Amino acid sequence: MKLLRRILGAAPLAASGGAPPDDFVPANELEQVLVRGRAGQASIDDFLDKLMQSQAVLLLDRELPPGGWDNSVNPAIFTSRDGFPVLAIFTSVERVPKISGFPYALLVDFRWILRGVVPGTGLVVNPRSAVGAEIAPHAVAELQKKAAAKPGTPALV
Repeated sequence: MKLLRRILGAAPLAASGGAPPDDFVPANELEQVLVRGRAGQASIDDFLDKLMQSQAVLLLDRELPPGGWDNSVNPAIFTSRDGFPVLAIFTSVERVPKISGFPYALLVDFRWILRGVVPGTGLVVNPRSAVGAEIAPHAVAELQKKAAAKPGTPALV
C-alpha cells in the first residue's frame, strides 16, 4: 500500500472518445490500453482486463490510520450523468486532480477496490481528465464476480 498526498491543479472534465490531447503521455500500461481504446485500437474488454491486473488510485477524505482501512474514511464518490453513484478511481498518480474535501490518495490493487464497491455503484476512471471512462454498476458487478473467482485477491494491510 502506498499512501500519497497530492495537491494538483484541476483538469477539465472528461472528454468522450477520440484521440487524447497531444500533451497526454501514458504513465503506465493501463493508460496505454485506455489511449488505444479511445483510438479504436483496443476493446473495452482489453481495458477491463488490464484494469483487473493493475493498481489504481482512490481519493480519500482523510489519512488512513496505522492499522489499515477504517470505515470512517470516505472515498470520492460522485453522481454519473445517468444518476447513479460512481466511485472515482485514477489510472496513475499523475492523473489525480485536486478535489476539495479529498486531500489524500491511496494507490492499491484494483481488485482490492472492487471488494469495497457496494451494489448499484459504478466507477468513473480519471474524472476531470481528458482521458477517462465510466463503468456502469452492472459492469462493476461482473468485474466483482470475475475478481472473486480468482484466488489471491489482495488485502489492505
